[in-house]
Amino acid sequence: MHWIKRYIYFTGKRHSRELGAAEVSAFLSHLATERNVAAATQNQALSALLFLYAQVLGLDLPWLDGMVRAKRPVRLPHALSRKYPRSGFDWGWQFVFPSSKCSADTETGVSRRHHVYADTLHRSVKRSGADSGKALTPMREN
Repeated sequence: MHWIKRYIYFTGKRHSRELGAAEVSAFLSHLATERNVAAATQNQALSALLFLYAQVLGLDLPWLDGMVRAKRPVRLPHALSRKYPRSGFDWGWQFVFPSSKCSADTETGVSRRHHVYADTLHRSVKRSGADSGKALTPMREN
């Protein structure tokens, strides 16, 4: 109901029977360009409007060719591998302080070792200093 309500307000409260694919396309493009919604959000709005027209009003919408689609974000590792193809081999990209545990990638399920959290490293340095009797203070990145 939320997306249908927003669509009605977007079209100046005109009845949806008077409107068609051009107005639906304009609304969905508005969401992508003016409101900067995520692709999944735009798809949710599209599904709601398709339901409104097909199930409630009994009207078919032609395919929405003129609609601007919201962009799906590119996952950072893929983006980095395209921009820096040798990043997996260069020293600057290696984990100097790797995590002690592996974790599964949420999309592929592949188990990988990531970096250690900065707080964990800082605690370890402090603890090492305390164990040695010296006052060690971890450096922070600015």
